[in-house]
Formats: sequence, structure tokens, C-alpha cells
Amino acid sequence: MAATPELVENRLPSPLLLAFWLALASGLVEGSWRLFQVGVQHQIILMPLHVIWMAPLADLLWIGFPALVLVGLHRFWPNVVRSGFVIGTLVIIAVMPLVLLVTAMAKIAAVVLAIGLGIQLTRMILAHPTGFRRLVHRTVLPVLAVVILSGASIGIARTLKERRELAALPSAASGSPNVLLIIWDTVRGQNLSVYGYERPTSPFLSTLASEGTRFDRAIATAPWTLPSHGAMFTGQRPRNLVINIMKPIMDTFPTLAGALAAHGYATGGFVANMAFTTREHGLSRDFAHYDDYPLTLGTVIVSSRLGKAIMDQERVRALLGYWNELDRKSAADVNDQFLSWLGQGKDRPFFAFLNYYDAHRPYIAVEPFKSQFVRDSSSRFQPRTSHLNFKDASRDEIRWTEDNYDAALAYQDEQVRLLIEELRSRGMLENTLVIVSSDHGEHFGDHGRLGHMNSLYRQLLQVPLIMRLPGRVPANKVVTTPVSLRDLPRTILSITGIADTGGIPGVPMTRYWNGVPSDRSSAPEPVFSEVGTRFGMGPYSLIDRGYHYIGWQGQIRASQLYHLANDPLENVDLAQHPEGAALMPAFLEMGVHYVGKRAVEKDSTRKAGEDIIAPGQ
Repeated sequence: MAATPELVENRLPSPLLLAFWLALASGLVEGSWRLFQVGVQHQIILMPLHVIWMAPLADLLWIGFPALVLVGLHRFWPNVVRSGFVIGTLVIIAVMPLVLLVTAMAKIAAVVLAIGLGIQLTRMILAHPTGFRRLVHRTVLPVLAVVILSGASIGIARTLKERRELAALPSAASGSPNVLLIIWDTVRGQNLSVYGYERPTSPFLSTLASEGTRFDRAIATAPWTLPSHGAMFTGQRPRNLVINIMKPIMDTFPTLAGALAAHGYATGGFVANMAFTTREHGLSRDFAHYDDYPLTLGTVIVSSRLGKAIMDQERVRALLGYWNELDRKSAADVNDQFLSWLGQGKDRPFFAFLNYYDAHRPYIAVEPFKSQFVRDSSSRFQPRTSHLNFKDASRDEIRWTEDNYDAALAYQDEQVRLLIEELRSRGMLENTLVIVSSDHGEHFGDHGRLGHMNSLYRQLLQVPLIMRLPGRVPANKVVTTPVSLRDLPRTILSITGIADTGGIPGVPMTRYWNGVPSDRSSAPEPVFSEVGTRFGMGPYSLIDRGYHYIGWQGQIRASQLYHLANDPLENVDLAQHPEGAALMPAFLEMGVHYVGKRAVEKDSTRKAGEDIIAPGQ
């Protein structure tokens, strides 16, 4: 005789226990697959290793709430909301994140597939209720133990590793200064009042510059985060570091952190950009301590593929009225992590790298800076979590977006002030080399573009660079000669008095105040930047002889040339004028040296104004 629905229901685990077990099992499978992607396939998953316990916890949130609702409905209307429907719904939700791991699949197709798989699994469960109940009861505690132990082991392993590395450090030279490198992610010099911007976005940086040296034409090596940061750590050009956008930087070059650690420095990284500066991107190499993903509820939610898929929807963000990234850290959070690490009693100099991310899309302004800088306070515009095309943006929305950007800059400026004052109160400031810079800038309608990584105009390349260390960096000095951030690691080593650079290339910027000649030729080397990766011919940029040359290599348009001093916004392309045309052969010849003959010849065959892709894409 066939079992009645009531009998089957009595043989099944309770819905709440089932929901708990499904969340653990589904999350553990997802977390294990993520670790396999990182450890075996060497993929970037944009999630912390803590995903092994975060994914089960996230799935518990996504499954637990519907389970409570369904159990309540089943108790009130058992003939309408039957146990099979309850179980089937929970199974479908548990299957959903696993199906979504197939990233190439359209979301609607994933939903349909998850429903189909959930129905089939539910039928199997209902056909063998007793066996399934036994399986759940026998495995729920072991699975929970695996999740807990996996999470604990990650934290313990990292703590032990840091202690071992700290204990193995040699003694530092007496009087070695600390090094504090603060990178304002996505910040162009054009919008900072310390560089002449009409709005007071950086009053404290102005104070810092008066106590140290300001570089007026500091040039990033690339218009996006990963290769630019990599260059600041290794002195290498982008094409030597980055294979493609979803691979970590090459680990074959010595790093600034490694060179300083070899001379007794405690090293720590504290980053807010979870898109390109995490451990899996390779920037943590040679840092004993590295804080990337915050261990917060927001990070837990997006550690599940289901949670990320839901929260990536603009409509969901609009419904919740929440536009920020759930795993985002503010500059204040970064400061707190750094100061906490600093307070652990390390009796040696430190090298700390801080990455602020508040001025990056979606440009979330906070008070009181929002009221100070955002001229249109109405709600007709909302932050954009995805890229906005220039052709789809109105002039008013672009201005509103830039206003929020300016407010974020002012917030970061205030956070630097608070951090510096804290170092002063601890008696550490006067023996700390403080450097504030950026990895690249941002477009706000300039040249028909928004965002970054889409050009080599100065809005993306010219960034702030300010250094302060009494006695070693001159006060109130301004360097107007163009410099490359590729020379930053050698500069830091020079200022700290470390002669053994460990093979890091570059020329110290200290030559602009100590009179020591460059170890390159007597004439300064052109400042080189590029978009491309190791295997590809991307656009490149050369700054030399008072001009800025952009070789597009046939990707956008013909080569362009701008006067460095007279045209800071780069509105007049001199390549189309006699003055610039006479200089083009020399820049093309330089291009042969940097990117190869074939690439330069391809670029030189383009016709003026001939576009291949639309500007701003």
C-alpha cells in the first residue's frame, strides 16, 4: 500500500532542520568549489578564502527565512501548503547557488534549471523519506564541524604565518624611518584643491604638501588599478606584470615589501578595493599581514553566488535604497585596521600600505561632505553600481556624479588628517615617511568618456603625489618635472637609506632635491604608461620634451600629441598642426623602443579621426 502524505511527512526531517542541513551542504559544496578554483585552477574568484564558512552562513540566511515562512503557512493551511511543496521550495533554493556557479549561464536559464533539478531531487527525497531523514540526522553535525573548523583554520594559519615571518626578520638599522603609503584609488589630480582645483577637496593635503614635497606631474603607469599598483610595488611596466584582467600579477619580480622586510621592516597591507587589490590578485606578496575582505555580514551575503546575483540587481538596490557594495570598506575602516595592527607592539619600523576606495564608483558621499559638495540634493539621480556610458548620461547627471566624487575626496582628505594626527599623538609621525598618491584617475565626460581604463589622457594618468619626512624630504618643495610612479619603490628605498634594492628597477625621485645625478642617461627617460597587458598591443603614452604623446595602436584613432604645460585638459591635438607634426617621427621612434616596431607601424597607418570603437567604451 502506498504511503499516505501524512506518513511520508512523519518520516521526513523537520523543515527547519532540513533548511539548516541544506544550507550547510549547499554552502560547503560552493565554498569547496571556490577554493578549488583558487588553489588548483589559479582563478580569481573575488571572494575571500573564508568563503568556505561564509557561503554556508549566507545560504542559511537565504534558505532560513523562506523556511520559517513556509513552516508557518504549512501549520495554518496544511491542505494548501503541503509538506512536499515546502521541501521542494527549500531544495530549489539550495540548488540555486550551485547552478549559478556556471557563470556563463544566463540567470533566467539558471533559475529554470534549478527548478528542474529541485523537482527531481524532491521526488527522490519523497520516494525515500526514511533514508533521507537518516542521512540528514547522521551528517548534520559532521558537516557543521567541517564548516567551523575550516573557517577557524584559515584565521589560525594566517596568524601563525605572520608571527613566524615577524620572528624571522633581521634587526633593522638604527633610526630606520617607518613608511606609510596611502593610495587614493581612482583619484585624479585635477579634482584636488592642493593642485589648484577651485573646490576645497583636499585642505589637509595642502598642509601635508607644505610640510613636504609635492609632485605636480606624477604619472601613473596604467589607467587601471592592478598594473598601476603592481608598478608601485615592483618598479615594473604593466606589460611585465599583467597577463589579463582576471589573472594575478606576475610573481617573478622582487617587491618593495620584500626589500623592506629583508631590512627588518614589519609589513602590512590594508585595502578597500576588492576588485583588484586582494590577496588573490598577487599584491599581498611579501606582506606579512594583509587585510582585504572585511569579515562582515555584507561580505557573508555576497559570498554566496545566490546572494551576489540578487544584490547585483539595480532594482533590488533601488528597493532597498542601498547603493554601496556590501563588502566595501571605508577609509575609516582601513585606518582602524591599520592602527589596530600598529598597536600590537612591534618593536621595529613598519611599512604599511593603505588603499582608500571611497572615491570609486558608485561614489557614495557621506555627511557633512555631501551637503558641502553636492549641489543637486534631489533624488532624481541615484548612484550607478554598473558602468554608465557617456552617450546615456545627461550633463546634469555627470555633474551630480562628479559632485559626489568631490565629496568623497574631501572625506578621504579628512581621514588622512585624522590618521596623521593619531600618529602624531603616538609620537611616531616625525619618523614616518608619509606618501599620498593614487593609482589612476577618472573621466567625467572628458573626451567623451566616463570611468577609467578607457584612455590614456591626463585625466586618467596624472595623479597626486605628496611626500613628507622631516630631515629627509624637503618642506614646501614643488617638483614640476614629470615623474613616473614606476620610480616610487626605488624612491622609498632611497629615502629610508636602503642601498640594496634587491633588483628593483627605477630611479629615485630624491634626485630632485639631493643633487645626485640619475643612474639613467643624463637626459630624463620619457615617462611611459600603457593600457595593454603582457600579451597584447594596447594603447601607450609617452611624456617627453614638454609634450604628451598617445599612441592608440589603431584601436581608437590615430596618434595624438598635446602640449604638457599649455594644454592640461588636452583639448588641442597638435598632431594635426605643423608644430606637432614635426615632432611625430621622434615619438614614433620612441614607441618602437617601448612597444615594438609592428605596433608602432600599425598605429602610424591610421587616419586622423578614424575610430574603431566608440569613445568611452
